[in-house]
Amino acid sequence: MVNTDMTNLTLHTGSVDHTPVQDEVFRPCVTAGAPPPGPFPTVAAFHDYFVTMAATLSHTRNYGHHRQHYASSSYHQPPFSPPVPPPHLFPADVPVVFTHGALHPRNIIVTPGPNPRIVAIVGWEQAGWLPAYWELCKARWECARRGRLGGGWEAKYLPWILDAEGLGANLREWSVGALCQYWDYFVGLM
Repeated sequence: MVNTDMTNLTLHTGSVDHTPVQDEVFRPCVTAGAPPPGPFPTVAAFHDYFVTMAATLSHTRNYGHHRQHYASSSYHQPPFSPPVPPPHLFPADVPVVFTHGALHPRNIIVTPGPNPRIVAIVGWEQAGWLPAYWELCKARWECARRGRLGGGWEAKYLPWILDAEGLGANLREWSVGALCQYWDYFVGLM
């Protein structure tokens, strides 16, 4: 019998089974030997990790470039110092929701014909409990990095699946578009 009492449910930010986030955005962190991405007790802790890892990976990449420059010149190589975790503007009070993590046409099965219906969503390897905006930002990123999709994926089809207007109501001082651009900046650093 399944227990349906949700009164003692504690949401975390992490994978479905209360392990680190499996989202491919964090793959460079794991590859670089960083601490695992979660699980996190709060959205604020998740955001601190996300921003710190993006800044650290970017700094390390740039420092590696400078190391090669210093090695090939007569300049003295400066000592390595990790960056100070940057302040950020991600909202700490955004709800945590269950996310798929890889919404893209290749993972969405629809019926053929002039009035398609979604019949299945596959590819749940990156699913987890993440801030409410994550799914929309990630879906837009998936489209951008795989090349713009014809047929208006982002403008026409993504709204069938994700409620950007409802998300906007939860973000208070953020517009959804601005938050996704801010998210894109940090993902780009990774």
